[in-house]
Amino acid sequence: MNNVDVYSIDVVTKSAVAYLSGKLNLIALSQMLGASYDPELFHAAMIKSGTTHFTCFQSGKVIITGVKHTHSLYPMLANIELFTT
Repeated sequence: MNNVDVYSIDVVTKSAVAYLSGKLNLIALSQMLGASYDPELFHAAMIKSGTTHFTCFQSGKVIITGVKHTHSLYPMLANIELFTT
């Protein structure tokens, strides 16, 4: 299993921003994690996990909204990190 270093999360009110280790493969991410991705409408993949929403950009930047506790972010970020190149 890959270790995920998540040093770049800034929690501001109920939002966070994470920078992953590389670029994301949004097509694979949408197929494997059930993300909503239509590049003709919006250039990011969106994942909903409970009340938390993850907006994943190809650059590796992930904007997270609806955060209640930061420790709940790590499992989903670890799954998203698997799709970096």
